[in-house]
Amino acid sequence: MQHDTGKNLKTIVVFPELVVNNRLTDDANEQTSTSLLPKNSPVYKIAIASMNVFPVMLERECPSWSQKKTCLESIQMMQQLLQELEQNLLKGKPLSEAEQDFYDSVAVQLDDKEALVKQELATHVEEGKVTQYEKEFLLEQNATRIQELKAAGKSTTKATERKALLEAITTVQPPLPLKHHNKLGKLYKELAPIQHLSSDSGKLLSLKETKALVRKEEVLQEIQHLEETSRGWFEDDDTFEIRVQTSHE
Repeated sequence: MQHDTGKNLKTIVVFPELVVNNRLTDDANEQTSTSLLPKNSPVYKIAIASMNVFPVMLERECPSWSQKKTCLESIQMMQQLLQELEQNLLKGKPLSEAEQDFYDSVAVQLDDKEALVKQELATHVEEGKVTQYEKEFLLEQNATRIQELKAAGKSTTKATERKALLEAITTVQPPLPLKHHNKLGKLYKELAPIQHLSSDSGKLLSLKETKALVRKEEVLQEIQHLEETSRGWFEDDDTFEIRVQTSHE
């Protein structure tokens, strides 16, 4: 409402209701989600990285043998997808927008990336840079391979040599520290003396204990956040849990 005091007039201004066209927003969302790989996911970043960037990325984001192993599997998955798209092109079948975007962005240097990761995996084993968990996994994998070769009547020489190499690893690598291990270390120490406090104990807490209990909940939330954000690329639950437990020691 507007009031003109000179003319003693009151004017009511009515604004029309604005309705958002949901179809437009849905179309926009569809346009931004045309990639076959989730934007900013580890696989996407690996796919678009140049060979100048990829070696640094691999060492920084996939420092362990296990992470590099899953990285390799991701690259091989992309290679298979590219082969399928190329087969479609040879048959004269047009690619969708998402497929074309993937083909244009990723169809280079995947073979080089695969070769590099394989070499890095071999180096981990040769230099004994594996954890106990990884060593046990590799030995189980090797044992299965030897059985398969024997069943097929094929030579087991190379597989047996690999077994010897794995068994020769006597000093395994400790689990890698969590990304936020310094901050977590301080929080673990702060939590220790107040860990026992609980509102369900049935005991009437003093003012000091009540404040400490509130702080305990804050610390636990901070710890949970820092631990969760310390998970590395391609890190499975078992490996991550081992690193978390080790950080508490």
